[in-house]
Amino acid sequence: MNDLHEIVRNINDAWLHGRFDELRDYFHPDVVLAQPGVAKRMVGRDALIDSYRQFAASATIHSFTTGDVQVDGGGDSAVTTMPWEMDYTIEGQRYQERGWDLLVFGKREGRWVVVWRTVVVER
Repeated sequence: MNDLHEIVRNINDAWLHGRFDELRDYFHPDVVLAQPGVAKRMVGRDALIDSYRQFAASATIHSFTTGDVQVDGGGDSAVTTMPWEMDYTIEGQRYQERGWDLLVFGKREGRWVVVWRTVVVER
């Protein structure tokens, strides 16, 4: 499951550097994004990638750091959790947040893809 560490790093690197098309390789076509607080859901790879694109277009990211990726699971499913800290400005307001990125992976056609994602923001 060491390849999941690399996939998580690649996802972060792609969105941080504006390479949104690369994200298609990592998400299932029917991936679900449970938005922070999990009250709202977004379904579909294109919608999820667009959410990364919209955030990057509207925010100025001053810093983004991550901690160690934890991998749990076995067989054809796994969960990764990754702590993060971000300092960014959006619509003239500066935020300094930290939390966790939680990705649920499934093995499809011999490769790992994200089937569910949520972001937990610590308050």
